[in-house]
Amino acid sequence: MRIVSSNSEEDIKCEHARLHVQSAARALTANLMRITRGAGRPTATIDQMVDLLKAMDEFQEIARYWPYDELAEALTLTGREELALTAPDDYVEEFYAKQSIVRGALQFAASDLVGQRTQQAAGEHEMYLGINQIGEVRERRRQEWAEARRSAAAQARAVKKAAAVAGRKVKKSKAEP
Repeated sequence: MRIVSSNSEEDIKCEHARLHVQSAARALTANLMRITRGAGRPTATIDQMVDLLKAMDEFQEIARYWPYDELAEALTLTGREELALTAPDDYVEEFYAKQSIVRGALQFAASDLVGQRTQQAAGEHEMYLGINQIGEVRERRRQEWAEARRSAAAQARAVKKAAAVAGRKVKKSKAEP
């Protein structure tokens, strides 16, 4: 049996090279972000940079263009589309608020590294907007849950009262000859 692919060998090599670029870019970026926050492995950065440069060079040789779009795709935060299709609205709203906090924190940190105070203030503002949005969503959710508990408790009391009334009627009818 032979498996036939519609992709040429060059397409397959290009896809492997793209994946290598994206993997190397993510590894280096994640390590640099961890170093920025006080963790990470500074000793690994040179090897990660070399790996990324080799991957980019390999991609350029195969695809005949530099993988700038592939880099941007690799480093873009994802998950929004899938969440929007499956989650309730308040969870989607909370997700976007968290993304706002993350984007603001990234802008804040990057701007701090290069001394861009205006951009740093914009990042801080975006973080606080996200924090406030999460607070609003959670407060709204808490109020909905409290109302649901009150409603359930009222229904339980009504059922209990109806059962007690029905029980008295049954006792009276048994007592009558």
